[in-house]
Amino acid sequence: MSRIKVLIGVIGKGKGGVPTYAVHLFSHLDREKFDVTFLSNQPHPFYEQDILKLGGKIAVVPSRNRHPLAHRAAIRKLMRENQFQVCHINLSSASNTVPLEEAVKAGIPVVIAHSHNASAEGGTLIQLLHRRGCRILHRLPITRLACSGAAGRFMFGDRPFDFVPNAIDLDRFSFREEARQAMRDRLGLGDAFVVGHVGRLVPVKNQSFLLDVFAALKALHPNSRLLLCGDGPDEAALRQKAKTLGIEEETIFLGNVSDPENAFCAMDAMMFPSICEGFGMVVVEAVGTGLPCLVSDRLPPEVEVNSLVQFFSLEEQPQQLAQKLLALKGTKRFSRREELAQAGYDTDQQTRIMEARYLGRSDAQITGKEQLP
Repeated sequence: MSRIKVLIGVIGKGKGGVPTYAVHLFSHLDREKFDVTFLSNQPHPFYEQDILKLGGKIAVVPSRNRHPLAHRAAIRKLMRENQFQVCHINLSSASNTVPLEEAVKAGIPVVIAHSHNASAEGGTLIQLLHRRGCRILHRLPITRLACSGAAGRFMFGDRPFDFVPNAIDLDRFSFREEARQAMRDRLGLGDAFVVGHVGRLVPVKNQSFLLDVFAALKALHPNSRLLLCGDGPDEAALRQKAKTLGIEEETIFLGNVSDPENAFCAMDAMMFPSICEGFGMVVVEAVGTGLPCLVSDRLPPEVEVNSLVQFFSLEEQPQQLAQKLLALKGTKRFSRREELAQAGYDTDQQTRIMEARYLGRSDAQITGKEQLP
């Protein structure tokens, strides 16, 4: 029996949440049943080696931003020459609907638009393209998925969509005391109270505000450290601000990490002050390790997976939030596998559901639940 040919996109040079989700899903698919090709706008995407090692393929097309006509022509040619049965496009905005449009024109049986964000990052042009794209998505005969209610409404308006939890590897994201000690020893953290954050260093993640809060925390509890995992265009400005605030020595910029689970184990609390998020998968990963999380109320309510997640308002003062962080000190750590599995955040469970979608079954048929309005 031949394998079902799946096209997943769009990935590129970044290690953001959308490509991470797509590659994570691929790593758990039954590769004896599914033959997966990734659509990339870069010759060597960030996850190139991971994809190739797992037996996937990469189809490179010109960037839509630089070569819009060539982008469409290349995608049309790719779909004409390959008999894909599934096209699963993960979206952070509706600014580029070309792969979905061409998949429908090519007669691909299962075409999925999957929303992972609740706002469009970028300038006026991106905002205009997003609004135009939303109108296109509204009329396309496709399956609509979203990681939260806010992400679904942002992308699909009043069209129905299916809620898909951003599941994690619950065995990987579990608490291990030996990992905690090893990471803390490597970084020289000693017995400090460690506040952490994992995310791209970009304005929407709001790490600048986090630095203000940490400066207030240091004034209350001098033996504190801030652990920032991730890179991005804001790094230089954030380093300069840490120096200006007098917290340069206590702020550790780790860059992109391949083992965030160990970083979570080393932390005592995590703060996630995003201005906007489609979901916030990092929060679920952190909770898996038993890490208490203080998160902005700009995140969707679905991220409150258990009592370890506490919301705060970005209108609160840094001193107030420093007190809230300090109150988390001493939280007993243990893995939260069963809680998260019961809430639907187990990768294996969600992968089997996605495989059923690839076979053409609706979310209501798979789970017995109705679509979200």
